[in-house]
Amino acid sequence: MSGKGRSHQPWLDLDLFYLSMGNLLVQRAKNYAAWLKETVPEWELQRIREAVQRGQLIANGAFA
Repeated sequence: MSGKGRSHQPWLDLDLFYLSMGNLLVQRAKNYAAWLKETVPEWELQRIREAVQRGQLIANGAFA
């Protein structure tokens, strides 16, 4: 598979929490998207998207 992070990346370990969201990639992705919408405010998701597009790291006091 390729595109949208679906290709195998040997250097990337998938988090157990993410893996617990379903047995199939499509199921995990759908459940992860739902979890994000429920737990992360839209303004923060937008900030993350913009930072990723710029190749910029972001953090706040929670990471200090």
